[in-house]
Amino acid sequence: MDTENTTYESYHGMVANINTALANMADLCGRLELTEAQEKLENSKNTLTQNKFSVGIMGEFKRGKSTVINALLGQEIMPADILPCSATMNRVTYDTNPRAEVIMHDGTVKNVNIDGIADYVTKTNEDNANRASMVDQAVVYYPCIFCQNGVDIVDTPGLNDDERMDKISEEIIPKLDAVIMVVVPGAPFSVSEANFVRNKLMASDVGRLIFVVNKIDTIRKPKDRERCVQGIKEKVQKAVLDKTKEVYGEDSPEYEETKSKVGNIRIYPISAANALDGRLEHDEDLVEESGIKAFEDGLTYLLTAERGVLQLIKPIQEITAAYTNVKSAAQALKESQKLSAAEFEKRQKEAMEKIEKLRAEKRAELQSITVKKNETLAAIKTQIPGFYDELEKRLITVAENYKVNKASLQTREGQEEMLSALSSQVSQAMNQRISNYCEKLLGEAKRALEGQMEDSSKFLGVMNVETENIRFSFTNKKKDDDGFGVALSIAGAVGEIATTFMGLGGISGAIEGWKAGGVPGAVAGFATGFAAIFGTAVFCSSIGLVGLPFLAISTVASGVSGRIIGEKIGEVFGGGKGNKEYKAIMQMVREHIYSSIESMRKGNMLENEIGNRVSQSFAQLRQMVDAEADQMLNDTQQTLDKMKENLTKNKLEREQIERRCNDIIDRANKIMEDIQPTIERIKASRQAS
Repeated sequence: MDTENTTYESYHGMVANINTALANMADLCGRLELTEAQEKLENSKNTLTQNKFSVGIMGEFKRGKSTVINALLGQEIMPADILPCSATMNRVTYDTNPRAEVIMHDGTVKNVNIDGIADYVTKTNEDNANRASMVDQAVVYYPCIFCQNGVDIVDTPGLNDDERMDKISEEIIPKLDAVIMVVVPGAPFSVSEANFVRNKLMASDVGRLIFVVNKIDTIRKPKDRERCVQGIKEKVQKAVLDKTKEVYGEDSPEYEETKSKVGNIRIYPISAANALDGRLEHDEDLVEESGIKAFEDGLTYLLTAERGVLQLIKPIQEITAAYTNVKSAAQALKESQKLSAAEFEKRQKEAMEKIEKLRAEKRAELQSITVKKNETLAAIKTQIPGFYDELEKRLITVAENYKVNKASLQTREGQEEMLSALSSQVSQAMNQRISNYCEKLLGEAKRALEGQMEDSSKFLGVMNVETENIRFSFTNKKKDDDGFGVALSIAGAVGEIATTFMGLGGISGAIEGWKAGGVPGAVAGFATGFAAIFGTAVFCSSIGLVGLPFLAISTVASGVSGRIIGEKIGEVFGGGKGNKEYKAIMQMVREHIYSSIESMRKGNMLENEIGNRVSQSFAQLRQMVDAEADQMLNDTQQTLDKMKENLTKNKLEREQIERRCNDIIDRANKIMEDIQPTIERIKASRQAS
């Protein structure tokens, strides 16, 4: 592990360097009245400044999740050793003033003492449980070293709290930078933990998942500890590979990709209790023996050298794009003053015709995105009707193969128990099948979207060259004469980071093509920036920033499948009809399955859910292409307007303009020189990972 590139201090040093470059380049854009480029850089700076790493802690009850958090904090902040403990989602964030806020479901906020947080977030008694049911989340502010570097720690309800876990999975997990699953040697990788990995995470999400084997000190012999950890690792690998095989098939590229990833699953044996005691008692030997330092090093590396560095790529690309924009605008303003009024008017007319042509091409490109979206939706939706039939057959098979002790059906209690267990089994089967199926369909949509992203990125690359050519048509110089070779060299370095170290599949091939063809790497970087954005939006991006688009669907499925049988117990026993025979019960179960699937089919549940996600994704692409193209065209138009205005200046004013343009070009070059070491560090960090 490259320590220099994995510390928070090193990472935040790079952030500071990039923020300075963003601010300085935005200032140059402002001096040239490139208002849209200036606004884009300022927005990027604000986003980077406010960015935080979010780390989610997950696991079943009594796994010691809260103790793990307290060990990271070095203080007993979160209530621990209570069964069950966390009944809400709790967030720990840095602040020099220790305090806590409880946010209710109705939006009201209560300020509470940290010592009293347990009264709101646990189920230790009836009053606390009632109070916790009204709480959306609790936020603990504390001056802990680990959170000081922009890290928020998110504690969640237990994996076996299905209702809360569905909400957490759908709303929170896609926004997390790392997911830490806490397991224990006594119950290594339980059913609920395996279900979480199989049904709540996409196969490509493994890269941000860390397993902590807590309470490792309960195993005395080192060899037994090693066997325990290896056994858990193998179970995790099997769960992920089995899911990928079921969704995509063993011969698929997705299966091979997942197979290469699961060998690098992160798993750390620790004793959180010993780590916490050691830190409270300032016993460094105990802290070292606990194993928590290796875990913290691994987590820090994931957050900085892996995920954090990826978040720096986009602002670097924007700086580079602005650099070429600033240099071409400044050079054009300076050189255009040498033209006669008649010559300028002639070239301006030609430039306006080219700009209008480019606007028409932009409209055509936006339309092509809409066409691709419609084609993708049609291809996906034609597959779904057959899935409803297959799902219905599968659920009937699950119900009919359910093993039941018919003797227990002699009592109403026995029948209710049988119905409850059968309902759970059918619900689980439905959830798993729908989740897998939706991941497969969304994988198809993702590939279609990436193909369109590649095409649209090429289009923007051409537009970038065309707008530069428009500006240079007002000069009598060649690009090589004024430093544009330097711009391409630096931009190419940015493209190299994205291509070589981010693994963007088909998009990376496009980047290489643009570089070979001489298109500025700043535009090539558009694709990688877009992919990074999409990672936290709808589709799982191939660089490892993952969204979970099927989770809302699996939550809907859970509600439907729960009603298949669960709500019908009253019908089975209602009206004073007494006990039912096994055959009668199973017939009613089948009827409820039929009606539930028919309800899904008539309501177009999957078609609507998947259709909305696909439409939103293509709409985001369309919006981004529209905005990027408009910025290039509008900035070019502003430069033309400024050139025309400058023609009315006197000789002294023109000399001042020339000096100002030269100064801007020199400052732009200096900004890129200053940021080059950061670019090299990012390249080194990606190579090390």
